[in-house]
Amino acid sequence: MSFSHVTYKTGTTLPAKRICKEVAIPNNIPTLIDGAHTIGMLNLDFHDIDCDFYSGSGHKWQCGAGATGILYVRDNASRLDEYWSD
Repeated sequence: MSFSHVTYKTGTTLPAKRICKEVAIPNNIPTLIDGAHTIGMLNLDFHDIDCDFYSGSGHKWQCGAGATGILYVRDNASRLDEYWSD
């Protein structure tokens, strides 16, 4: 499941932790959260959110060079084995 943590048109903050813990994990759905407008704006704890992947923009709130980004991968993506076994 992929969704934006903060939407770019309206600035709506979606309940990422709740989506992950109450919808995705119980239904074995891996999560990729788009945090382009979130990193640097909100205090984030990826372990608490419990997402599998979280991406962010390095140039928006971080004032980094253009075309840079951040990707969090939970436990080397080991939880994916729970979703798709051999």
